[in-house]
Amino acid sequence: MKKLLLLALLLFALLAAWSYWQLDGFRSVTPKVAGSCQIINGVGAAADMAFNYRSGVGYMSVYDRLGGLQGDNQANGDIVVLDTQQLPGSYTIKNREGLTDFKPAGISLHVNAKGQGRLYVVNNRATGQDTIEVLSVAPGNQLVFEKTLKSDLFQGAIDVAAVGYDQFYVLTGPAPSSAIARYKAMLGFGAKSTLRYFDRGSIKTVVEGHSFLSSVAATANGHSVYLANAKGRSVMSYQRDLLSGELSYSQTVALAAAPEQLQLDEQGGLWVVGALRPLDYLRHLMSKGQKSSASELYYIATNNDLLAQPVVKMTSLGFEQSAMSSAVKWGSQVIVGSTTARNIQLCPYL
Repeated sequence: MKKLLLLALLLFALLAAWSYWQLDGFRSVTPKVAGSCQIINGVGAAADMAFNYRSGVGYMSVYDRLGGLQGDNQANGDIVVLDTQQLPGSYTIKNREGLTDFKPAGISLHVNAKGQGRLYVVNNRATGQDTIEVLSVAPGNQLVFEKTLKSDLFQGAIDVAAVGYDQFYVLTGPAPSSAIARYKAMLGFGAKSTLRYFDRGSIKTVVEGHSFLSSVAATANGHSVYLANAKGRSVMSYQRDLLSGELSYSQTVALAAAPEQLQLDEQGGLWVVGALRPLDYLRHLMSKGQKSSASELYYIATNNDLLAQPVVKMTSLGFEQSAMSSAVKWGSQVIVGSTTARNIQLCPYL
């Protein structure tokens, strides 16, 4: 009996050490400051963003995940509209007509040739059902609920990338605020991520077999699709068939961090934020936001849809804003959001 107990303890110790190594627990983090960043506080975390570079308006997917972790948030989330020419001193959320159960996650904006916009939003409902909400951009850049798209294949959705009118890619994976699901995915034990293409009602799988994909983004012309591979610490590039939506693998660039959301700036460059020590990210979730999580911000230039090597723009220990999730350059500043922190940062462009 003692031998079995000792063997069990040894196996547990080996698993713990292996997990610690896999989750970059041994990594040391040296901060790289991006100048003096302005903090804009709000009532929820802006985990994802989408921008209309023609109109100068951005949209933030805001939900109080920190309140959810602490067990005191029963409210809906919201899509907060940002006028980038006159950014607010703070931001709030409100209930939107037509959306009675709204927990927004990944979002994507499609703007047609006439300048008309539609926003596609992953909704991780409190009921457990995951749907895609479609909102149209009305005069004054306000959002109006249009319809809900439902499918069993949307279950587990975390991000979306629009490429046309009711044409988009939807990515499944572990929820950003689920420590257990993310732990299993980072170690390769959880359900595999799947990327599916939705084309006006028809759905097909285009990428599968990866342990933990965290984000999807598409270029404005729809020619390229990018995937953030959290377990693989990388960004993958695919060429897209404009008629079928099928994807052909093109390239992978490695990162030091486990990436969260992908953002494309006005010039088509990629901005990526990731957890430098995924173990700290999990501790951040398990401590209900009490422990900080270090993040790193990268810029990846593109040339004819080919990716250059990533350039580190900022390394944060997470004291001002833990669990950074989304960032993009706008004018002379970089806007940074988080999975849990109730604020966004405006940092000088480096």
